[in-house]
Amino acid sequence: MHINPGKMKLLYFHIAFFILFISASGQKEVIVLQDPLAEPILDQLASVFSTKSAFHIEFRYQIESTADDYKVEDYGSVIIKENNYKLKTDEGEIFFNGTTMWTYNPAVEEVYVSTPDPDNMDQLLVVPYLLLTRYKEYFKYKYKGESKSGSEIFNEIDLYPINLECSYSILRIHTDKSTGRLDSFTLQQKNGVLFKIYITEMIPDVKISSDTFEWKQELNPDALIIEL
Repeated sequence: MHINPGKMKLLYFHIAFFILFISASGQKEVIVLQDPLAEPILDQLASVFSTKSAFHIEFRYQIESTADDYKVEDYGSVIIKENNYKLKTDEGEIFFNGTTMWTYNPAVEEVYVSTPDPDNMDQLLVVPYLLLTRYKEYFKYKYKGESKSGSEIFNEIDLYPINLECSYSILRIHTDKSTGRLDSFTLQQKNGVLFKIYITEMIPDVKISSDTFEWKQELNPDALIIEL
């Protein structure tokens, strides 16, 4: 079956990107198979993102589907401030103001409006703050060791969802050993779709307007609003 590349990317990239926040400073303990060697690295990663200022990230991503023999590569960017974000790729934009999410598809002039459910593990993937502060509740994790790319050394950690009913089976992250910076992450869906995100640039302390994270119909007057 042929899948339209634009539809595939818009359907999946909002799930994939926000996994980058899975890290750190969890306060509630759950007794599961968790590797203590991974926790200092996750905590260091959290400290990099723990800021009340907005920051801008440029990234490259790949989406592959073994079931449909599908593969696409593209670039995107995201502006993030605490639990709010604005994500942009060539296929569309996603706005999240901490409560409401707008997914805008300019190709068909539609915007899909939803409210992520904090009790739904799959929907929780798009609420980065909760995962940031409560990763010990939601994941088992294991330190896999170091890997090298040229002169750079990276730490590799695998995270496995405790809730086996969610749609993905494993999340793998790589952080720079010397700085704690997130370098890349990979998300394996149970349906055979694989996401790979590579961080190319991170700009801290960017200036934004108060309504940056809300979709504006006055800028897209012909868009059809669809409540999900």
